[in-house]
Amino acid sequence: MAAHIEGEHPGEREHRLSEVRKGLQDLFPASGEMKHLASGSAGDVFVSGEGKEKVVYKVRQITARVRPGYWEKEALVLHLLSKSKMAPKLLIFLPDTKKGALQANQRMLNMDTQTIQVLKAGLDEEALRSFQDVTLARGESVPVETGVICMEYVENDVSAYKELKEANPEEIDRQLKEIATFLRMHELYPSDVELVFDGSDGRLKFRDVGGFRVCRLKEGDWNETEEMGMPLEERLQDLLVSLERF
Repeated sequence: MAAHIEGEHPGEREHRLSEVRKGLQDLFPASGEMKHLASGSAGDVFVSGEGKEKVVYKVRQITARVRPGYWEKEALVLHLLSKSKMAPKLLIFLPDTKKGALQANQRMLNMDTQTIQVLKAGLDEEALRSFQDVTLARGESVPVETGVICMEYVENDVSAYKELKEANPEEIDRQLKEIATFLRMHELYPSDVELVFDGSDGRLKFRDVGGFRVCRLKEGDWNETEEMGMPLEERLQDLLVSLERF
């Protein structure tokens, strides 16, 4: 369901979405019709294709106060998680060139640079190469001015999740432990993210990864309760409860 952005006139919204849709169709002419899926304070989400061919496009709004590095951070987290089948596959990443309204805050820009370096350090040689392979180079042939994250579409199959929970609850526990181990290894905390169940392969996945916190930037040991408010396992259980509410 599409979200309404506070303070935006309906006419302005339709014009903006029309311009974004046109830009995406220019960039991905073979993708067919682009349908608006949702909007938030920073970006618009579109989808193309049907069934297993469905693809999601997350586009930063031209006026959004989002730093360019924030967009690359999300793409890197998505790529890292998807390599272990814990997120939809990153198909294409178009870096954001806009300097951003927050450019004057040099401390935040420096933190973005450090975060990106940390995330890239967490990728092995093959994963880093594959990230570079899906990253589009900018030039005159690339008409879209903002950042775009193109990924596989994953439906939250609550029915399939409940069936698995009833038939094999141990499998859910196993996946949660696997996820917790992976996140601790890479020092990632699922702060403001969404956990869904992909019925096509029977796996729990993070569908919206922009809200992950990269804890490796902190000095010293990672104290989840002190820094995040609750331990990682408790946070994952929280997300699991939210999954069933969809």
